Amino acid sequence: MDEQLVQLLALQKIDEQIATIKEEQSAIPQDMAAIEERLRTAEAVYTQEKDRLTALNKRRVSLENDLVLLNERLKKYQTQLMSAKTNPEYQAFLREIDATKEGISKNEEDILGLMDDGEHMSSDLLRREAELAGERVESAKQIESLRDRLGVLSEDYKTMVAERKELVARMGNRLVTRYERIKNGRGGDAVVLISREVCTGCHTTLPPQFAAEIKKGDEILTCENCGRILIWEEKS
Repeated sequence: MDEQLVQLLALQKIDEQIATIKEEQSAIPQDMAAIEERLRTAEAVYTQEKDRLTALNKRRVSLENDLVLLNERLKKYQTQLMSAKTNPEYQAFLREIDATKEGISKNEEDILGLMDDGEHMSSDLLRREAELAGERVESAKQIESLRDRLGVLSEDYKTMVAERKELVARMGNRLVTRYERIKNGRGGDAVVLISREVCTGCHTTLPPQFAAEIKKGDEILTCENCGRILIWEEKS
């Protein structure tokens, strides 16, 4: 194969590697942001659950304080009942006592319900806290791994750029300019294989005689349809 064709293939391979590196480099900050956002979401959920438990406990304490007042009120009404002088007065105290007892019963029921809910929420919160601790550790590891990968990619990029610079210097400006013009004009590969007399760049069938010339590999030939540089695909 003509040396220039070999150089063009080598240049295109380097450019593909550089493009792959740059694509991965650009994706890593997004991956890191996604990890951080996932952790923030988990922490927000944990905080919400913790706040709910705090509010529940405050509500329970408030009801317990109310229960103390209701029991004091009950004792007061029971004392007043004993000193009632008239039947209407006696009946009034009885109604107050019944209402207070009803309030105490409702209050105690609510407190028991909150205590039960609180126990379940506390258990769930402890589990979630352990999970969150694990997520923090895992997120830190993933981000550190991505930072390390960025460092590796940066070195790989420098290596590929240096290799490209060295190869371009050997190729000469005319050949490189021709390659760059095709690459930028068509997008993607500037050098493509022909398979069974078909250009793999635009899928145009080439004349048999022209395909035979490409197979020889003695000179740089381009597809008349897409303008890409053609190389014969050797079958293994």
